[in-house]
Amino acid sequence: MTSTRAPFARLRNGLVFGFIPVAFLFITAIFGAQGADAPPPTLKHGVSLSNWFTDSGRQPLVARDFDQIRAAGFDHVRIPINPESLGFSLYDGESGRVLFDFADLDVAVGMARDHGLSAIIDVRPSEGLMTQIEQDPRAEAGLIALWQHIADHYKPYSTSTVVFELLDEPRFKAAGAQYRMLIGNVVTAIRQVASKNTLIVDLPKSATLDGFDDFVQLPDDNTIYAFHFYEPYIVTHQGLKAPPAFGRALRYFRGLPYPSRAVTAGTNYAPDAGDTDEVKKELSDYTMAGWDAGHIAGRIKVAADWAAANHQRVICTEFGVARRFIDPASRYQWIADTRKALEAAGIGWSYWDYADAYGITSLTGDTITEASDGVVRLADPSTGTRDIEPEAMKALFGGK
Repeated sequence: MTSTRAPFARLRNGLVFGFIPVAFLFITAIFGAQGADAPPPTLKHGVSLSNWFTDSGRQPLVARDFDQIRAAGFDHVRIPINPESLGFSLYDGESGRVLFDFADLDVAVGMARDHGLSAIIDVRPSEGLMTQIEQDPRAEAGLIALWQHIADHYKPYSTSTVVFELLDEPRFKAAGAQYRMLIGNVVTAIRQVASKNTLIVDLPKSATLDGFDDFVQLPDDNTIYAFHFYEPYIVTHQGLKAPPAFGRALRYFRGLPYPSRAVTAGTNYAPDAGDTDEVKKELSDYTMAGWDAGHIAGRIKVAADWAAANHQRVICTEFGVARRFIDPASRYQWIADTRKALEAAGIGWSYWDYADAYGITSLTGDTITEASDGVVRLADPSTGTRDIEPEAMKALFGGK
């Protein structure tokens, strides 16, 4: 089994991000301390930093990545973290004992800050941890302890730098009131520690647009409500194993184009499918729906209408297309259409993701090397680099 901790150790030692001393990072954090005059984070155009701090530990970034993220026009990065991978235990947290290794996360947040980017810290539990949060009443105390610990740690940072996204894609499909009570208690607890940081609350039902149904906003005037957008899944998740609700034949599709009018009769888009009736039905549903820029804009309007009716801010903290089984032209057309719909509705966004399965970067050389001892290490950035693809720049920043 390879280790994913070694890249982080190298980051802590300052070997891959310009030899910035830890003392300097601490000093700049203090000079960026919270204050009444700290401007609010804009959160208009962002990108999620893949799986750097989740279970897999893939795709650790270096200063060059932050250079080009900023140069591209992004104003924030979103950093998903699985707290268990950083030492947290839910039931230790319940007892008030919170173990959490901030060292590597601090480096990532520090690089974002030093490049003029806000950083959304997004708690993304594992499947098991999410189930505990959803089903075990004792879990609330642990989640509250975790967030108070995180909020207290980042108090020295400017509130324009650090934003807290409290729970990624909460399910609670039939328990919206339960979720609202849980997340409301988490918000109250955070406010006892950090009164000024912007909070992001994901909608229930896995942050889909359905989560807006009957959801009542919280009594906090610095909270933004988040949804994720991947519709239609037959395009964005084609070829992948996904929950049945996304489409039972989804994993069989290859090369299915977007918009749906580009589908050609007689083309077999699922050559390895065993259940052709299911394939035909899902393909028919896709073409009959007429998925295009207008259809996407109509779906985004659900979020915009809720925001207007409730006088709240909303943000799309994830949208994207897996790149393995779709042609690049269709992929970037969907990205452009969705980005334009969000901006036309006045909704900020974070693209998912920067460098992984849904990524917008191309790889030159090796950014990860595995030594003979089985330890995974970052390669020298001068020999292995990631570059944002020109098509991605056009799709995300190419105007209306």
